[in-house]
Amino acid sequence: MLKMIKEEIISVGCFEFLYSLIGKDYSRENILQAINSVIYEYADCSSLKETEEQEGLNLRKARKIAQYNGVLKIIEELGEHRRILEIGSGNGRLVRKIAERFRNAQITGLEKDIGLVKKLRGSDIPPNVHFEEGDAFSFFPEKKPDLVISLHGCGNLTDRVLDIAINSKANVICVPCCYPKIKRKTKGQVELPRSNSLASFKETYKKVILRRAAKLDGAVDDIRETRPNVMRSLYRLLVDFDRALYLKEKGYEVTFVNVYGRYFKSGSEEKANSPLRRALVGKIKN
Repeated sequence: MLKMIKEEIISVGCFEFLYSLIGKDYSRENILQAINSVIYEYADCSSLKETEEQEGLNLRKARKIAQYNGVLKIIEELGEHRRILEIGSGNGRLVRKIAERFRNAQITGLEKDIGLVKKLRGSDIPPNVHFEEGDAFSFFPEKKPDLVISLHGCGNLTDRVLDIAINSKANVICVPCCYPKIKRKTKGQVELPRSNSLASFKETYKKVILRRAAKLDGAVDDIRETRPNVMRSLYRLLVDFDRALYLKEKGYEVTFVNVYGRYFKSGSEEKANSPLRRALVGKIKN
């Protein structure tokens, strides 16, 4: 079992405890402490240091590099992989970094923008990289990967990423985002909550958790840890707890991991990193 896996944390009891924090007069600090208690944070993650790659870059690009480095570290924790699939490759930078770090693995980048795919195919790409054009919601890999990655699982894309990993019996790393775009029921008949463990919470999940996660998105200050900011983090975590329990029911060891620190230090300034830094990580049980 991975050292970062906190198997006992991913439970209905923990979900119920986190949900019980809603509507009660707990302090912002107590709620934040409860959230942080279920998320694994690397020892060197709390205070992000600039690398040569990050130095002199604007905050957005520096954040991206920090995300890439965090994902690479998680891959190393999960062990050796032969075939890695990244869903939503965009400009292909993460795929390239994975290929450079793990030269014995074959890397496939899936991207639905055909213009981007043509551009990537025409570029100087590592020999162990292949880019494929396609929509993740209708994509079935010909050769099953043993690791599936999505750095920005927008809306229900996270749920599709999990299904591709489960069907391939692959490990998975996914950073969910765009919570307002999550639909309780999609055209592919994926209905939320997905886990059997939370079946009794269906109405609560729809009318409270999903609704409030969406309402608070983009409406709070990312820089300061205000109470609305902390409550947004709590609702997002509750949304993703269902996904974690779903993975666990499918035979995975599951954890939440922060891929980089809360703040970014640039010279003497301390700037807030994106709050979308929590990865859902699943390791298939042997």
